[in-house]
Amino acid sequence: MVKVGQAARALPLTPSAALSLGPGVAALAARLLELSDAHLQRLRGVVGSELLLVLGDAVDLPWSDGVIYLGREPSAPELLLPCTIASDVPAPLLLRALLARHRARPPLALSFDPPLVFSVEEARPLSREALATWRAAAETP
Repeated sequence: MVKVGQAARALPLTPSAALSLGPGVAALAARLLELSDAHLQRLRGVVGSELLLVLGDAVDLPWSDGVIYLGREPSAPELLLPCTIASDVPAPLLLRALLARHRARPPLALSFDPPLVFSVEEARPLSREALATWRAAAETP
């Protein structure tokens, strides 16, 4: 296995996703519920037990503490990377390796810290009702 290094980007990517993990998920969900219905309709999301990813235009993404903002890598648009971090592996090669290793369908989101790779192909439009239902289920022990 090859270790993928990282370095600060000279120019940050334009944000196209907001990723929250672990304890920050509840805060991001609460922030989303504060948005208008019209604003929510411009966003799509992927949820898991310890993960919430919101996709949308940079101006529409919610800002919340602890969120990792991801952007589309220009040389591999089906790869979402942290906006301020670059991989030392060329992005097209990294995408191809991730797709083969994880058998996931693009587009893929990648976090370096913590290390995480997942498909965002199943992202769905956000709605207040779906968010409230998901949030209530996540808070139930």
